[in-house]
This record gives sequence, structure tokens and C-alpha cells, in this order.
Amino acid sequence: MSSRPITQSELLQWAVINRATAGEDAPNPGAAPGTHEPLVAYPAFLDFLSASQNTVMGFLTSLGFFSRAQDPKWIDVILGRDEAVRMKECVAVITASNKTVEEKIAAFDEMEELVESLDNANDMGPLNLWSPIISVLTTDPEPRLRSYAAWVLGTAVQNNPKSQDAFLKAGGLSAALRALQDDTDSAVRAKALYCVSGAIKQNPTVFAEFTSQSGFTALVSALRDGDPVLMKRVLHLYASLIEVEDAHVKEAAVAAAERDGIASMATDVIGSGGGADADLTEKAARCITALASSSPSTVQSLKERILESIVPELEGRVGTSVGSLDGETVQRLKQAFSA
Repeated sequence: MSSRPITQSELLQWAVINRATAGEDAPNPGAAPGTHEPLVAYPAFLDFLSASQNTVMGFLTSLGFFSRAQDPKWIDVILGRDEAVRMKECVAVITASNKTVEEKIAAFDEMEELVESLDNANDMGPLNLWSPIISVLTTDPEPRLRSYAAWVLGTAVQNNPKSQDAFLKAGGLSAALRALQDDTDSAVRAKALYCVSGAIKQNPTVFAEFTSQSGFTALVSALRDGDPVLMKRVLHLYASLIEVEDAHVKEAAVAAAERDGIASMATDVIGSGGGADADLTEKAARCITALASSSPSTVQSLKERILESIVPELEGRVGTSVGSLDGETVQRLKQAFSA
């Protein structure tokens, strides 16, 4: 499908064809033979119409295009409903007292899809949509809705410094950290961690607030939770923070890991029943490797145990079958402690 801009001459051609063939399925002249490709499928079409809506609507009406379609729903089909309006409608459903949980979940699903767009995520501030969703995360008695709220917030802050800053200003970081540490539902805690992880990445301001609000303490709490999903995500986040190029972030993560005994906890994960989970084992091994590579003194006390017990055990589990370990992960762990 073409992604080039739509010209006014093409719009005229489309309108005339639709007018001239009223009552028929008029094919798009640019479509392949035997196919029907409506012009609204062009990526630039809605932008074009949005920028000149009054002129276009008057033009099409003058051709009689809307003589049989005065209902607003048909105008929505042609022009598309503004995504800012859709986001406001979603939040209205989410916060309405007369809507069912299922209706609110459907609205959250749509909202999450909308905020995947950086522009839409950035519009949440001007539209005053951060606070209502944060409120669901912190106060709603239904855990599924709290989980969905954290999910939407986490998606909105992914790779988006402007949105991350707005999230912080709205109190989202402190709310997500509280949910991560205190919420009684494991699914909510997992989504809260997703939210925190997305908010602090590549944003020094939010990361500074994360450290000042005892964010690493919340991560330790989640690691001790015993839930495999949470443990994997915490270990992955720790390794990511230790491996970044930003010296300040790396230093803070290493210091917190040393203070909280993260390497020892990760080693215990491998040596305990959690080691049966290949993904969890590999994430624990990666975290230990990152620490050993960045700050050998942090893991020096574990060297003997790693080389004499952990590495041989992991080497015996390397393979290609389901549940086997990745050989490169094990080799990197061994090399980090053999240096």
C-alpha cells in the first residue's frame, strides 16, 4: 500500500468517481485489478483531511457526495475520529461509576493502543489524562483495572522523554513505586515494574527521582517477592542499568546492587529451585556477569562458588531443547569470573 502524500487532484478524482458511480463499488484507480482499496487507507489521508477539513467537506458536499450520508457516523468514517477525542472518551469510560469492569478493560485496551503513538502519549498532559489513570492505579479496588492502569502508563512513557517528564510531574513515578512495593496483586506489581522501567530509561531527571524515592529498595522488595515474573524483570532491569553507558546511572546501580546484595541473591536464584526456570536462570546469570564486569570487587566473595559450583551446573544444562540454557550466557559468566 502506498505511503506517499495524497494530492488534491487525486482527492478530486476519488470524489468524482464516487459521485459518478453512485450505488456501485467504485475501485480505487491505483488499486490492483480485482481489489478495492479505499482512499482512507492511505496513511497521509487523515492528516490531509484534518488540516483542511472545512474546505474538503464543502468540496465533497458540493459534488453531492454527502447527499445520501448526512449522518455524522459517515463523516467519522471519511474523516476519522480525532485520536485525542478517542483518548478522552476512553478515560471517561474508565472513570465512570456506571460502567462495568469489562467495559473499562475494553477502554483501557483501546487507550493502550492509542498511547503507543508518541504524539498521543504527549497529548495526555494537555488533555489532563495522567491523573485519572494514576488514580485508578492507586485507589481502584479491582486489581485488573489497577494492572491495566499501570500497563497504559508504562506504554505511554516508553522511549519518550517528554511523556516521562509529564508522568513524573503528575506523580506517576511515586504511584508506580508504591504499587510495585505494596500492592497485594502480583500482576499489578509486574505492570508497575514495567511502568517504572519505562519511565527511568534514558531520562536523567526521572532516574534521579527514582533513586531519591528509594526506587532500588522497591526493586529489592520485588526480587524477594518470589514471583518468577517479577524476579525476571527486576534482574533484567538491574543488568540493563549496570550495562548502560551513562556513568552516573551505572554507578548508582552498582552501588545499590552492592548495598543490597543483588549478586548474592541472583546466585541463590540459580542455585535454588528457581534455577529450573531457564529464562530466570539466564537473567540471573546476566545480572551477575554485568556486576562482575563493571565492578569485580562487588562479586569477589562469590567467585569460588560461581566457578566451582554454579558454572559447572549451568554448563550441564546448555543445549537446544526446551528448558536448556544458552551457551553464550554461561560462557560470559565463566569468563567474567576467570579474568
